[in-house]
This record gives sequence, C-alpha cells and structure tokens, in this order.
Amino acid sequence: MVAMLAPTDDDKAAVEDDDVVKEAYERFESCKDFQGKEDDKAREDIKFANADPINLWQWDPDVLELRAGENGEDDLPCLTINVTRVHNDLIINSMSKNRYGVKIKPTGGVATYESAKVFQSLVNRIESISKASAQYRKVAEHQVDGGIGYIIISTDYVSGRSFNQEIYLRAARDPTGVYLDPWAKEPDGSDARFGFEFERMSRKEFNRKHKKWKGAVAAAPLGQAMELWITDKEIVLCKYWRKNEQPDTLIGFKGDDGKETLKLASEIREESGQEILDQLLDDIDNGVIDGQTREVSRDNVEWKLIAGTTIVDEGEWAGKYIPICRCPGREIVIDGTLDRKGHTRPLINAQHMLNYNASVSVEAAATAVKSQWLGPARAFEGQEQWKSGNLKRYAALTYTDIDEEASGEDRRIDKPERIDPAQVVPAYQAGMQDAERQMMMISGQFQAQMGENDTQAAASGKAIGERQQQGDTATYHFPEHQGDMLRFIGVQLIDLIPKIYDTERMLQVEGDGDEKHWIKIDPSLSDPMQVIQESKDDEEATRLLFNPAVGEYECVSDPGPSYATQRQEAWSAFAMIMQQSQWVAACASDLLMKVGDFPGAEELGERLRKEIKATKPYLFDDGAPPQLAEAQQQLQRLQALNVELMQKLAHRDMALKGRDERRDIEAFRAETDRMSARVEAIAKMVLTPAQREQMQHEITSKTHEAILANITSANQAAIDAQSDQQSGAPQAGGGQ
Repeated sequence: MVAMLAPTDDDKAAVEDDDVVKEAYERFESCKDFQGKEDDKAREDIKFANADPINLWQWDPDVLELRAGENGEDDLPCLTINVTRVHNDLIINSMSKNRYGVKIKPTGGVATYESAKVFQSLVNRIESISKASAQYRKVAEHQVDGGIGYIIISTDYVSGRSFNQEIYLRAARDPTGVYLDPWAKEPDGSDARFGFEFERMSRKEFNRKHKKWKGAVAAAPLGQAMELWITDKEIVLCKYWRKNEQPDTLIGFKGDDGKETLKLASEIREESGQEILDQLLDDIDNGVIDGQTREVSRDNVEWKLIAGTTIVDEGEWAGKYIPICRCPGREIVIDGTLDRKGHTRPLINAQHMLNYNASVSVEAAATAVKSQWLGPARAFEGQEQWKSGNLKRYAALTYTDIDEEASGEDRRIDKPERIDPAQVVPAYQAGMQDAERQMMMISGQFQAQMGENDTQAAASGKAIGERQQQGDTATYHFPEHQGDMLRFIGVQLIDLIPKIYDTERMLQVEGDGDEKHWIKIDPSLSDPMQVIQESKDDEEATRLLFNPAVGEYECVSDPGPSYATQRQEAWSAFAMIMQQSQWVAACASDLLMKVGDFPGAEELGERLRKEIKATKPYLFDDGAPPQLAEAQQQLQRLQALNVELMQKLAHRDMALKGRDERRDIEAFRAETDRMSARVEAIAKMVLTPAQREQMQHEITSKTHEAILANITSANQAAIDAQSDQQSGAPQAGGGQ
C-alpha cells in the first residue's frame, strides 16, 4: 500500500492559481465573444484616421494591387488626402479646449462647502501629477478615432524612501487591449465585476522584473487557449481584475452623546479587535446599547498578474470599483451584438471617394501627352531649337515649309500646330467636391459653421462662434461621454483618497483659481478641516488641516468649460461691458486684469486696484457713497434750520398781537411748511421708512420743546415773581 502524502501549502496555492487562471480565461473568452469583432474594427478605424501617403492605410490592399499592376509596371498614383483626420481633430481639439470638469460637492455628515473645496483641490493635484490633460486627450483620440478609450487608475509610492502612496491617472496605451465585464449594465461600467489589461513586455525585461519566474512561462498555455499571450521575443502580461463579495455585518448604534454610528463589523474588528466587536454585539442583543444589525455583503477588489498560465504577482485594491474607466464614442447593443464606433467609420466611404477621384484626376494629367507642338517630321528637320524650346529662350522658332526633294503639291509642308495642355477632367473634380460635401454632411461640420463662407458678408466673431457651436451639437455625444467618464473617475477618487491619504503628510495643492495652499492630512482630525494659519499677503503660506475620511461627498460632471476657458469668457464679457460703459471701466478695470491671461496682468491689476481704492474707497468697504453722505449732511442742516424756524414761529405766536402780526406769522408759517416739504422730499430719497419716522419724531419733539421754551420765556417775569412770593412767605413767618 502506498501512503498518500498530504498536500502542502504550495500545492494548495498552485491549485488555487490554476482555478484563477481558468476563471480568467473563461471570462476573457466572454469578453472576446462580446467585443472582439468591434476591437478589430476599432484598430482598422484608428489606422484609417491616421493614414498618410507612406502607410496608405486608407487604401484597400486589393485596390492597391490592381493599380500597381503585375510586377508593379503600372504604378498608378494612389493619393491619400486625409480629410478624416481634420474632421476628427475638430472634435478632439474642441474637447481639449472645453474639457468637462470633476466637481466635488458635500452631501452629508459634517462635510461643508469649504471642505469640499479642499477635497476638490486634492483631485486637482492628482490630475496635475498625472498630467491629466495629456491623458484625457489620448482618451479623446481613441474615442473619436476608434470608438473607445480608457483611463486606468493606479497607485504608486511617492519615492523609494517613503511608505506614502499617490494616485495616478493614465490613459490605456492600446484601447483594444482593455476588456471590461460584458454583463455590466451601467454606461460608465461602475458595476463591472471583472476586467483585463494586456501589456506587452520583452522577455529580458520580464526576466529582470520577475526573476523568480525566469523561464517558467515558456510552457504552452492551458489547453492552447492562451497562446496569444506568449511570443518568441516578448511576452504579454495580463492584469486580471476581479471583484469578490465578502459577507459582513452592518452595525448601527448610538453612543453616550446620542450620536448614531454606522460601521461594518470588519471595520470595527480592524480598528478595535475581535473582543470589542463581540462585546458590542452582545450589548446590542441584550439592550444595553441602543442599536441594530443586518447582514450585508461588501466588495473586495483584487488583481492577478498573469504571464502565460502563471500568476507572477497579485495584490488587493484599496477601492471598491474596478479601476478601469471607459469612454465610448457611440455604442448600442442590438440582439445581443455590440455595435461601437467613433467618428471615423461613417466617413470611410466618402474618404475613399475623395482619394480615388483625386488619384484618377492626377493620373489623367500624368498620362496625357506632354508635347506642345504637332507637325510633319519634315517640318522639324534641321531645326534643333524645337528639341529644347521648353528649356531655352529663343527669339523665334523656325520650321521647314518647303521640301526640296519632293515635287508638286507634296513640296509644301504645313506649319506645326500648338497642342493644348492637359485639362482637368470635370467629372473627377465634381467627384472630389461631392466627397467633401458628403463628409461635411456626415460629420455635421460645415464650412459656414467654421466661419468659411465666401457667399456671405464677413461675419462677426460672435456669429462665427455661434455657427461653430451649432456644428459642435452634431458631435456633442463625444464630450458628453467623456463627462460621464470624468464623473466616474471622481467617484473612484472620493472612494480612494481617504484610503490612500491615510497618514500625516504635507501637500501643496491649487484651487480652481490657481491659488496655492499647503494642507496637512490629519487622519485624527474629528472635523473635515481646520484652518491653522492664514496669510492674506502670501497665499502659498496658507495651511489647513484636512481629514478626507470625515464627511460625505459626491461627484458631478460639470458641463461647463474648464477654468481656463471661463477666464477667456470672463475677459470677453468684462471687455464688452467696459467698452459700453466708461463708469464701469473706471470702477472695475482691476477685475478685468484679474482674469487676464498674459504676462504682467496681475501687476497691472494690482496698480489699478490701488488707484480705484484711493479715489473710490466706498467700493471696497461698507461705507456709504459720497452722494448719499452729502445728501444726509444737507438733510441734517435742513433739520436744524427747521427747528430754528419752529422756535421763531412759537415765539412770534406768543409775543406778537394784532392783525399785522398774525399776517407775518402766516407768511412765516408758509415758509416753514415749504422747508418742511423739502426736508420730507429729501428724506424719501435717501432715508428708509424707519429713518424717516425717526426724523419726524425728532422734529416734533424739538418743536414742542421750542414752543415750551418760548412760553416759559414769555412768562418768566410772572413765574419769577410767583417764586419770590412763595419763597418769601416762610421767611416772614419765621421772623415772627
């Protein structure tokens, strides 16, 4: 009897690796069945869009063979007039100039608008270190030329002497080497369960990076199924992403402060240990803690690097999504069959027509007779200048008109006749024009919409811009799909940033307005952010504490232009307003320089700001404008004059008697009423209702005080006598 040996850990790992490779192969075959044909078409479309006279990618091989003839003796022209490249570049360059933006907004928890701005600056920093503008442009080229492009999210260490990592965005070098779950239902692929990235590497480079597996991947693939993954001089590595569901428990409970906490059991176990988790669950079950639980599943993303049939490297991904962000052109699934294309494919037939008509037109001119003169051979005998008449300047061209050896009528020789040069065949020219017109009809990009309209009067820049916008509408689905990709990138970054930036570190970031900040990542901070130092004179000295794990955020795709484009639009709007209003130019010219995008704009704007602040300080603070201050001073003077008049009126009423005196009083009162009406009119213009009511109250009070003072003054003698009498009576009694 032969004893059975127990399998070792290495044997178990080998079995598991074989299962993973087999699973990867089966899923890869599903991807190939779903999108394999479209990938082949995409490669042809990309080649067609990048054709030139050297590679001749816009010519069918059979047509090239026919025009070359047997053994190449015909060698007819095969021109490549690549107008498709221009039509595609109009879309790509427009997307680069007006790229959609990733906008972070607060949605819950203790997240605020200010903390969302800091989170946004982290996203901007990731885009900056990734050279995202170049990455997004490459994706746009793949999307428009071939119908699909991808952004791959990855992480890497900051340096060889650091454990901190950074997040990077990179465009797939070959979009036909990326595959995503064909059963994903979301347009952005956010629900994909698996994906593949293929990368070619020389065998020498592979042996250097993976010394353990040197020479171990030369065996034939499993069942010859993966033979395309191995070649003689290079090897194709496959990075296999897969998402696994892990059972977990969601725990919600209230703390001593009454604040509700929601956490997964795996998170509590990792933070506090199994003993604390068990105690918490027991307290919830026994009612000691107010809480509840429910069974859930969480996604765990991992990757396997496969060479041939061998897993040479593996690891876990920090995020919960497959880090492949897709950007399709136009795609639709009909009867389970994928149809995906960019902007190139609809232009192929019209481009073929243009190339063929241009080639045949040149061919007709090239094969036409090149001689300029036609005549009898006897006319040119002895006249050598005819052989070099096209190279030298002769004063006259002579010919022989009499044949001395002939007799009769045969002696006379007709003079040579001029041969008209080869004419361009109208049919070929019309064919080229039809091809160009059809390409414009297909793409929706007409000459008039690009400002090239010779049949109309010169249009303004605004009118040309509006026509360009109409042309962009026909291809708007390309930037819109890129906006969907950017939104999904933002969603993944919101998920990744708290997990990657989980240690204390200082980062320099830039806001949307190019302002620079130093922020410190502090995972122990209970609030999302805290200002610890701020200097208005030096924006680079601004320091913030930020904890990206605190608060809830969402990502939206901003359909507006990028910040650079907004600056250009702001410049145009400010300039137009200031041309129409000199007052605005005198009050806000510094704001125009603030959005200026040329050297010295900031310095000029600062000088203009100082000048405006010196002459119009009320524009920079809450003080009242000088017109209002002057009106208020005039109102105060009128109020004082009104009080004085009221006092005089009261004195006249008490001191003067008779008809003449009453007439003077009435005239004085009319003047007083006129002044009062003027005061009220001014008050209505510059004072609020509450201020006017207060003014009326003060005037009435002061008037009453003036009248009472006049009455007292008029009767002062009687009052003094009465006072003396009252004060003298007690004194007399006291003397008795």
